[in-house]
Amino acid sequence: MATEHTSGPWTMEDRRGAALKNIRVVSGNQEIAEMSHVHQRDHQGGFRGDHDSHAAADAVDAIGLANARLIAAAPDLLAALEAWVEAEQASDTELYCHAQDLRNAAIAKAKMV
Repeated sequence: MATEHTSGPWTMEDRRGAALKNIRVVSGNQEIAEMSHVHQRDHQGGFRGDHDSHAAADAVDAIGLANARLIAAAPDLLAALEAWVEAEQASDTELYCHAQDLRNAAIAKAKMV
């Protein structure tokens, strides 16, 4: 039994603001995933916490961005694997080259290089 997923391409939207850190992965208008981190404001309107809490929030943001990139690359990674299987079954050098191109593009998308 095959499970269908939302077709790609999936893209990442970095919608981080001052108080809400929000990163979404979407396909067209459909949301695939969302990662967010909320900073709490203190009674004077500033952000609560010391330097360490801001450093921790920045680390959460970096992890969230990395996760979002990997999630957004999922359809590309699947397509690369499917192309590799097709190339192996056909023993076709041209298909191998195409599969390698898809693989390299998917890895670059996941790592944002």
